[in-house]
Amino acid sequence: GDYSGSKSEVFTITPASQTIVAFSAIGDKVYGSGPFEVTPPVASSSLPVALSVKNGPATVSGNMVTLTGVGTVVLAANQSGNTNYDAATEVTKSFSVSKGTPVINVLPTASPIVFGQTLLNATLSGGSASVAGTFAYVTPTTIPSVGTTSQSVRFTPTDLVNYNTVS
Repeated sequence: GDYSGSKSEVFTITPASQTIVAFSAIGDKVYGSGPFEVTPPVASSSLPVALSVKNGPATVSGNMVTLTGVGTVVLAANQSGNTNYDAATEVTKSFSVSKGTPVINVLPTASPIVFGQTLLNATLSGGSASVAGTFAYVTPTTIPSVGTTSQSVRFTPTDLVNYNTVS
């Protein structure tokens, strides 16, 4: 005979899992070197991966990382999932940020002194560097000979946490 009809089955479809591939290499950085772009890792689901700073002295906007200090930065890549995919396990990448070295643009000039006086009596003026700071003699108690002399100066940045002194 002819038999016709239908039968319904109820079954549950659960979201699929996904993974994020590892970050590509990020080399160590020097503070003051400017923002840099990071290529975010890819999710197996092809859904977009969000970058963030998990820890350390940096900020992220889109794929651009801006260093805000010296230390270890840990970047995180996350994909939160959607109706078809569960959230992926976070993937991290760390790199170090070392102190920057200021660039001396113009050396300061010294006021004249009289023979027998130390360099402490010769006022340094002018001079500029890539960051704020001050110039001082390396050996301020030196008593120079008569005539023109060259003396070493040291630049001390105002921000000693993130910048080295320069002699």
